Amino acid sequence: MMDRQRLETFVREEYPRVVAAVGFACGDRAAAEDAVQDVLTTTLERGFEVANLRAWVVAAALNRVRSGVRRRGAEGRAFERLLRRPTPVGSPPPERDDVVLAVLRSLPERQRQITALHYLLDMSISEVAATLEVSDGTVKTQLHRAREALRSRLDHLPAGEHDGEDDRVRR
Repeated sequence: MMDRQRLETFVREEYPRVVAAVGFACGDRAAAEDAVQDVLTTTLERGFEVANLRAWVVAAALNRVRSGVRRRGAEGRAFERLLRRPTPVGSPPPERDDVVLAVLRSLPERQRQITALHYLLDMSISEVAATLEVSDGTVKTQLHRAREALRSRLDHLPAGEHDGEDDRVRR
């Protein structure tokens, strides 16, 4: 049975990163937060015992979000099309971070999921593979494709200046 203390520790230490990664992977932070909360509630209520709680919560939350998207059907697809509309002529250019996020969001769903789990949650190739129930080779291939897509779409951006004091890019 799931130990309440273990779950509380998970919520305190992992919850924000898990919600952020699931939100990035699915493209909807609110849906991700709802899904992660539902999974944690179900875990506590039903007393599930899992070895790797973070991987299990991520996988279950992604499944819940995916199920919700299928139920929303056309409404969800219409919203996605609205988000992909080009910036109107005469609008100020987007900030560098906005461009990077837009490119990340444009990745195919599987690449976005794998990228989020690997880079946002610092999951190893094997952990990502186990979480998404795919092979290590699939994870490596999708990460490579995602990096190539990002590189090709972001090469035109200026590199920015590094101030030497921290990792932020000056604007």
